[in-house]
Amino acid sequence: MSSSAEDGSISGQDGPEDIIAGVMRTLQDFDNTPLTAMTPLFYQHGFEELNIAVRDLLRLLGHDPDV
Repeated sequence: MSSSAEDGSISGQDGPEDIIAGVMRTLQDFDNTPLTAMTPLFYQHGFEELNIAVRDLLRLLGHDPDV
């Protein structure tokens, strides 16, 4: 999953349902990754994807993740 929004969110201008669906797809992608593909780069990329996803979810809940 790639980030398309200028603010760094996965969601761009998507609504809450789209944001949640995107986070769920990201988690499914991680779950479906074979052990042989779990390299240091995988974990680095995974951290960035989860960081973006959590920030999107915090925004949905009305919080500013940058505070």
